[in-house]
Amino acid sequence: MKVQARVESYRSKLQIAIDKIRRAEESEVDAADFFAHTPENVDQLYAKLLAFVASVKNPWLKRLLDGVVTDPEIVPRLKRAPAAKVMHHAYLGGLLEHMVSLCGLCRAVLTQYPEADPDLLLTGAVLHDMGKLEELSYERSLGYTDEGQLLGHILIEYESVARKIDALDGFPSDLKTLVLHMLVSHHGSMRLVRQNFPCSVRR
Repeated sequence: MKVQARVESYRSKLQIAIDKIRRAEESEVDAADFFAHTPENVDQLYAKLLAFVASVKNPWLKRLLDGVVTDPEIVPRLKRAPAAKVMHHAYLGGLLEHMVSLCGLCRAVLTQYPEADPDLLLTGAVLHDMGKLEELSYERSLGYTDEGQLLGHILIEYESVARKIDALDGFPSDLKTLVLHMLVSHHGSMRLVRQNFPCSVRR
C-alpha cells in the first residue's frame, strides 16, 4: 500500500493520521525491503568472487567461470539470490555470500592438501549451486519455482554448465567430465545421483 500520513499527538500519545491510501504499483516497491538479506555488501562480495575467478590458472576453467560470473543475465540474479529456502544462507544475497565463503574455505583446505587441483576445486565452489538461480523464487516470497520443485538445482546446473562448456570450442572432454562430476556428486555419491538423475548422468 502507498500511504500518505502524519504523526499527531492525541491525549498525550502519538498516533498516525492517514490522509491518503492506495494500492502501490509494483514499480514503487522493492520486495527486498521485506526480506532478510546478507549483512555483507553484495558488490564487495561480487568483487571477491571475481578475484577468486581471476586466480584460476587453467585457461579452460577460467574461460568457463568468466562466462558464468560475468554473464549479464546472471550477475543481477547472482547478487540477489538466496542459497536456500530454509537451510543455510536462506536470505537475499545468501548465494553469493555462500560461494565466496566456500572459495575461501577451498584456499584453506589447499594448505593441508597440496596435492588437490586448486583450479578444479575453485571451479566446483563457484559452480556447485548455480542452479539455485533457477530453483528458487524470491520476488514476492521465498520458495521454489516449478523447475526447482520438479528438477532441482543439481540437474538444472548440470545442464546449464554443460551448455556453457559446449559453447567453448575445444574444451577438453576429460575436463568437462570432471567439472560435471563435481556438480552431480556434491550432495552425495554417484550411486545416489544416478538414482535421482539417470538421464543427466548418462549424457
